Amino acid sequence: MRSRLACASLILLSAACHPRAIPRLDATAPCLEAEAGKAGRNACRDAIADNPGEPKLHTRLAASHVALGQDAEALAELEHAIRLDPGNFEAHYGAGMVLARLKRTADALMHFRDARAIDASDPSVTWHIAYALRTLGEREEAFAEFRALVERYPNNPSAWSWMAISAAEMGRHAEAVAYWQRTLELNVRHFDLMQPTEKAMFEESLRIAGPQPSARIEPATTKP
Repeated sequence: MRSRLACASLILLSAACHPRAIPRLDATAPCLEAEAGKAGRNACRDAIADNPGEPKLHTRLAASHVALGQDAEALAELEHAIRLDPGNFEAHYGAGMVLARLKRTADALMHFRDARAIDASDPSVTWHIAYALRTLGEREEAFAEFRALVERYPNNPSAWSWMAISAAEMGRHAEAVAYWQRTLELNVRHFDLMQPTEKAMFEESLRIAGPQPSARIEPATTKP
């Protein structure tokens, strides 16, 4: 599970990369420019008092709450931002991140799907959808999402690795070995970087299925 600081950073990064938010007003600058934490929280509360209908201020305040370990308060701010603007990518993405931290995986999945429906260009949303489905035991659906990432980014070793893990968990060991083989072609050091769980899965699949040729997947043209 991601750390609080990483979660806050992702919420802020998402906001920065998605310019559909309401154009910022001069009064909002202290909130939007402050570091996540107490200073940001206080600045955003002051800005919201003057501009209560600005969704971006609520997502920014949520990031400060996350950095301070206040997940419930962060979620409340993100949900408020969604009520103000149901098409707010940052708020749905942030809500998914916080809910995943709280282990409310089904609710997180709903928000990640809403975020992707708003903007399918961010691959991290598809990864979170896949991971949530995997956590919920929806392995076939999770595999399809991991595969979509590989089709979109066929030279990304991490995407291949997750597809291999997903295949191994379904007992599709020959496929898994072929996917890991492709992972290692793209990054020869991946085996050394594997977490113990993934390394054990790789070794078990290799023992069951034996060596396999490296997998290939044609790049997708329009995949979420």
